[in-house]
Amino acid sequence: MRKQMRTIMIGMLAIGVGVAGVLSSPVSETAQVEAAGYSYSADQLQALATLNAYRKEAGMNPVTLDPFLTKAATNHYAYLNTNGHAYGHSEVKGHKGFTGVTSKDRVKAVGGSLGQLLGENIVFATKKYSDSMYELVHNAPLHRESILNPDIQSVGFAVEEGNRRGMKVVLVRINEYTQRDSDHVYPVPNMKNVNPLFEGNEIPNPLEDYGIDQSGHILTYWYPSEAFIYDESDFSFVLKDSKGNVVPAFVDFKRNQASRLIPKKMLNYNETYTATVKWYSPDNNQRGGRTWSFTTMAKSTTPVKPTTPPVTSVKESKDYTLIKGQPLYASNSTKSKQLVQIPTNGKVRSIEKRSSWMKVTYKGKTGWVAVKNLKAYVAPKTESKYANKNMKAYTTRSSKRKVAFTVPKGKKVTRIAVNGLWSQVKYGSKTAWVASRDLSSSAPK
Repeated sequence: MRKQMRTIMIGMLAIGVGVAGVLSSPVSETAQVEAAGYSYSADQLQALATLNAYRKEAGMNPVTLDPFLTKAATNHYAYLNTNGHAYGHSEVKGHKGFTGVTSKDRVKAVGGSLGQLLGENIVFATKKYSDSMYELVHNAPLHRESILNPDIQSVGFAVEEGNRRGMKVVLVRINEYTQRDSDHVYPVPNMKNVNPLFEGNEIPNPLEDYGIDQSGHILTYWYPSEAFIYDESDFSFVLKDSKGNVVPAFVDFKRNQASRLIPKKMLNYNETYTATVKWYSPDNNQRGGRTWSFTTMAKSTTPVKPTTPPVTSVKESKDYTLIKGQPLYASNSTKSKQLVQIPTNGKVRSIEKRSSWMKVTYKGKTGWVAVKNLKAYVAPKTESKYANKNMKAYTTRSSKRKVAFTVPKGKKVTRIAVNGLWSQVKYGSKTAWVASRDLSSSAPK
């Protein structure tokens, strides 16, 4: 199998006239990461789900989060927030939070692999942009080529906590080159609400070589593996409007990489365009290409995002308690089998959020509960109590159950939970339930 080396474009995207406010960040650490048990934040998991939704839409394989790339991205994120966004992809030794001059240095510093190819993407977005991942994919063609590159397999995210707005550092890696079974395009076939304008707000700016400040939406074409094209005469990229008129455009031909079509002027609103790519690969005498269409957004004072598959599932692992008791369902439907009844304040561990449902584990069983019935688990406050009599401790909250042990009068126990008229206490290394009335705040005389 012949392998192709494709360069990942990396750069820094600055959107708007202002940047997100500088956040307080901890000092970066150069300690190497332990991959086993590495925990990702909900924002990082959401960013991964969003990116994979875009990749699925373009017919590409999903990517996975890598703890080393994530830690390196997080370190650089903290460095930029501490020292200023102007440093972009670089760090200066001696500055607070320094972990490496280049992205490769920073990945190696935490024990990560560089793979076959490593790329770094940075976005500084103003708060008016609801999703900077959307900006990277749809309005930054060079960054799009990086994070939607069909060859990448691993990513790492540093994202602004609490939402998906503002700054992001995204590291992407090709672990090893594999065969591309098909070509890929963006905008994808039949996409609607495509922004007709590219404003040139990307660093590096793909318009600099063409003497224009803005253009129509830039199209991207990724070759399949069998295409080895060395001469521009063996490649054509044409865009037409709904009347068959050819759109004046620059063709940014790249040898065996992603090529672009750059319309010389803004595209029309609410118009359907058809793109055609044709190529010839002389090495193996192969011909290929494709024709597809997309539609630009209607003119509106409120920008509309391109239609993309909704992100409906987010993996997570957190503790919750139930605000209201409910059954644990076998699937995310009240019509499915009820596995067990979970009481009010019952503690569960989340696995996956899907719309209004959460997949959880409860006492060894796995099932689904309503998100609206969950609240974040807060560890109970412990307090010291004393037995005001020779006190029996039971395995469950009932005096008819088995006695686990007996606490002599006056002995101190640690109360760790309260449920109704019962208290869960720890005595030595043993834990059981006692009647709350048998406990005192001070030692009895």
